[in-house]
Amino acid sequence: TYNTNVVIEKNYLENIGGDGIVAKVSKAPLIQYNECNNACARPTGGNANNAAVWVWQCKDAIIQYNEVYGTGLKRGNHDGQAFDSDYNCEGTIIQYNYSHDNDGGLVLLIAPSANYYNRGTIVRYNVSENDKKAVFEISGGVEAAKIYNNTVYQDLEQPTTLLRINTYFAVPKDEVLFANNIFYSVNKAVVLEETDNGRPLRGNICFDTNLLFGYEEPESVDCEVNDYGTDGKLYTGHWTLKVEDSLNEDPRFMNPGNGGTGIDFMDGSRLAGYRILEDSPCIDAGREIESNGGRDFWGTTLYVDKPDIGVMEFKAESEEEPSDKPGDNEPDDEEKPGSGNEPDGQEKPGSSSEPDAGDEPSSDGNPGSTNPGNETGTTKPGDTTKLNTSGNTQVTASDKAESTTPRTGDDSAGFILAMMVQVGVALAGIVVLVAVQRRQRKVRM
Repeated sequence: TYNTNVVIEKNYLENIGGDGIVAKVSKAPLIQYNECNNACARPTGGNANNAAVWVWQCKDAIIQYNEVYGTGLKRGNHDGQAFDSDYNCEGTIIQYNYSHDNDGGLVLLIAPSANYYNRGTIVRYNVSENDKKAVFEISGGVEAAKIYNNTVYQDLEQPTTLLRINTYFAVPKDEVLFANNIFYSVNKAVVLEETDNGRPLRGNICFDTNLLFGYEEPESVDCEVNDYGTDGKLYTGHWTLKVEDSLNEDPRFMNPGNGGTGIDFMDGSRLAGYRILEDSPCIDAGREIESNGGRDFWGTTLYVDKPDIGVMEFKAESEEEPSDKPGDNEPDDEEKPGSGNEPDGQEKPGSSSEPDAGDEPSSDGNPGSTNPGNETGTTKPGDTTKLNTSGNTQVTASDKAESTTPRTGDDSAGFILAMMVQVGVALAGIVVLVAVQRRQRKVRM
């Protein structure tokens, strides 16, 4: 029976002896917004298998918006990755995370024997900076794994191997797909080692539409395996490595290698150095992937025109979604109320040429008044009547022009009040006149 309603979020972990966060035997566990620093610092025994954040025997787990760094490979630890989708897991999604400076790499996918499985793991839209050993490790009988739209950056004196295949337990059961990823190494690095710890490579790996910059691109292979390993054992099977539609150009990052530590996933400028510039060859160069999560690392909706390569889906400034920053996205002059560009060339009623402050666009780009266009036939409250100190009513020129315009709401109330004042003044005048006439009659008598 699965555990349910498992949520592990908003934790800070530091100097952890073994594993950092582990969800076990759970359905749809959610692990998010955690920061894990220096896990696997003191693994026990000489055959430890510890990682920072991982799931075991889970279905539909989601690991997202986590920062993991400093995970160790001390004292015989075999793993040391930031993330791990372990055996008897199905439908694990690892997305929108930031992994850096982990001794064991970014992620491990493992199914250690024919008795265990690892099905349908997805690794997407993650940033990896200077992760070591091997950025990705595929171990055993992994099925239907997809690794796409990640950005990997390496600036190490001894470059890291991009992918390690471990067939000690078993061989991947079907194709493992790598697509739309940016793999960038400042120093020359290899995608894949020639052997699996002395064993001949076996399995089915597909590199489709990735950018490889600083990595030595491997050649495609499709062959039967019937070879001895360095351990003297005979290994048989099939080895397929398909490499197609790769790019070998500079991806044109803004400022890579400066991700830092302790990022705020709510900050839209996080890891901005891994955004691509408008002349990047990654733009519109990717392959379309179904059920892709719907957004990139920074929340841009997928896709803008054609798919891009890497964690960013590029959107030109003119196409940017509305910003929350004050002053952004104001309408052009021809759209601003009171600018003299209203329909039919009419000015705002009740105004000469300058707009009222209440009609200027607000900081979010929306006009501040309830009537943005201030259309003809609508009056401004307060302009209908103005009373002088003597109680006489003074009507402005604009009021006269609008006197036949229907009034509603507060305008009607002001108009009625003004009319009542006028009637009151007139009645008061009549009362005074009658009183004067009566006094004059008394005097004559």
